[in-house]
Amino acid sequence: MRAPRRLNSRHATADAAFVDAKSKLQRHNIEADLDADDRARAKLEASLAACAVTRDGYADALTEVRAKIASAEQTLADERSAGERKAASENLARDLDAIERALPDYLAAGRHLADAFEKIHFHFESGAMARFVGNAAAQVEVAAGFAIAELRSMVGAIREGAAAIPTRKPEPAKVTMSEPTVTIGPAHISPVMVTDPLASANFQVIDRSAEARTIELEVPRT
Repeated sequence: MRAPRRLNSRHATADAAFVDAKSKLQRHNIEADLDADDRARAKLEASLAACAVTRDGYADALTEVRAKIASAEQTLADERSAGERKAASENLARDLDAIERALPDYLAAGRHLADAFEKIHFHFESGAMARFVGNAAAQVEVAAGFAIAELRSMVGAIREGAAAIPTRKPEPAKVTMSEPTVTIGPAHISPVMVTDPLASANFQVIDRSAEARTIELEVPRT
């Protein structure tokens, strides 16, 4: 990576020299006597042309170096991707091998269990379980045939880059729960009566004990 930095520095210096030479030539064309200063103008034009050649040379070299770096990085990325695809295809192939080894045992166990429940035909739940287990085993056998064939074709497609690498199974998220804070008053005081509800409500108590009251009662006469 040192070469690109040096080329960048050289190119920046050459570009600055080109801009300066162009500015000098432009100032000469504006201020000098164009008929009498041919030699000075030719010298400035030669300097400008030399600066342009130097700048363009560094620019071309820098472009080529960057292209080589990009090509090398792409090659490394392709090799890394090929290794990842190869590992993913081999993992899928091993998983399918394990399924094909386990599937016959599962189907045989399902049929054996269904036959065992079928013998207890006089019991409704047992007959229902026999039909359920038998139907499930038959459906799994048919579905597994299609699924395994499709997945077998994916093994080569993943290895060749025609199919994406399967994503990893997401791990269950951890949920952290904090315990609620409970405030307990003294043992001899009920938690309900820790605070005075009337005081907290800001009620005003009025004493009416001194007021005279008259109560009329109607009593039926016999």
